Amino acid sequence: MRERVKNIIAQTLGLEATDIEEESTLKTDLGMEISQLGELLENISQRMQVEIPPEETKEIETVGEFIDLVEQYTKDEI
Repeated sequence: MRERVKNIIAQTLGLEATDIEEESTLKTDLGMEISQLGELLENISQRMQVEIPPEETKEIETVGEFIDLVEQYTKDEI
């Protein structure tokens, strides 16, 4: 699942998946803007059938933290 989420992040931001590390910060290292966060949440929703409320991402800084959040919501859906 972790690689799948990284691939979705890469596609959303127009990056190569190999450029994304779990320690990378979404805003500083990857240059994610607030509008792209909305797009990322929509892509996660469509591809992984999980809804993550935008307010849950306010404290998220790194790719790894975002993946953990997706995993948490995925487990909650089961």
